Amino acid sequence: MIPRRDVLSGSVVGGLLGTIVAPAPADGAQVTTDAEAVKKIADALLGVANELRLQRDASRMFVSQALSGLRDQMRPYLRARRRFPPYFDVGFDIWVGVYDWLVATHQPIVVTTLKDGRYTLKVMLTTIVLRSDVDGDYISAPYEELEAAS
Repeated sequence: MIPRRDVLSGSVVGGLLGTIVAPAPADGAQVTTDAEAVKKIADALLGVANELRLQRDASRMFVSQALSGLRDQMRPYLRARRRFPPYFDVGFDIWVGVYDWLVATHQPIVVTTLKDGRYTLKVMLTTIVLRSDVDGDYISAPYEELEAAS
């Protein structure tokens, strides 16, 4: 399956390249030289390249404040127990940061609702649980089993 974003990007590039080719000049119209035409094409291609670079900057794609905080909590747990922590409670800002990272990196998004109405989001080998009653940047200590909402 081809991602929608890739199809749209390809259509945009194809459309832009189609506008570069000029129709044959009419009688009495000014004819551009080969050097001018090549310069116009080069400028247009540079513009497309710059736009694509802005769309998908690989150096920024994997940077996420939310994931950095989660990884800081995961590391000691992984060292002590030799496995990733099953659950974290997080605030809204962390939740949205992780969600945005999943979208940006084309990762599968698995959101579920617990029986008590809380939302969970699968990230790496861990599940984060959204807590609406805490600060936005809250990350709990990792825990083994889901606890009922208090």
